[in-house]
Amino acid sequence: MFYKIYPIYLGYNDVESSNAFWRSKDPAAYRLTCGAFVLEDESGEYILVDSGIPTSKEVQEKGLPHRQMVDERYYMEEIQKLGVVPEKVKTILLTHLHWDHAWNLSNFPNASIYVQKREMAHAIAPLPHERGSYSLVPGNGGPDWLKAILQIVPLDGDVEFAPGIRLVTTPGHTPGSMSVLVDTKDGTYGIISDFIIHPRNFTECIPVGSINSHNDWYATHKKLQGYDFISLSVHDEKVYSRKVYG
Repeated sequence: MFYKIYPIYLGYNDVESSNAFWRSKDPAAYRLTCGAFVLEDESGEYILVDSGIPTSKEVQEKGLPHRQMVDERYYMEEIQKLGVVPEKVKTILLTHLHWDHAWNLSNFPNASIYVQKREMAHAIAPLPHERGSYSLVPGNGGPDWLKAILQIVPLDGDVEFAPGIRLVTTPGHTPGSMSVLVDTKDGTYGIISDFIIHPRNFTECIPVGSINSHNDWYATHKKLQGYDFISLSVHDEKVYSRKVYG
């Protein structure tokens, strides 16, 4: 089975370069994009990889501890431009449960949502400095993904998910992060989420700035050497220079 991969651009922020490269001293700002991916199989059925971010209106109304985007796009509008009908979506794959990857799930009432159970456990009781990333801040309503808790299917490790899709555990950024390896007519792409922010993280073995475990990150880097894929990072602005991969 071959898939097409559509990157969904949702806006950006200019942040310190240390967000992308561990302990970077580069004074230049780094353009950090936010987004998600949509997979389309040969029959025209869609699979979502991550589910986007809150709108700026939600951020303002709820006082969420999250960034408002420059050049903002609304996730639900962007995926529907591709022909995605939310009620018909059957499958959502969540790379991890940070706020900028696991929003909007209540809009997909008929979807099964797959996430690593190790990530679910950590998302409920993260380290103190990670609480904002998981929306565990008083007054903000809590994690949005909990609204869809009854639709979640916990995974335990690497999975041959479907013909042409492999789910690979890639801890480091978070304990339960997973990457999605997708076969296309152009070859295999790896949606390796926040394991990398910029391609140099992978090619030069430089950890990202937001990290839960350096030991895990380096072990994951070594693990991924055993796979043949072209990497895609949701936070790399160059990924969005193409409308489709495959």
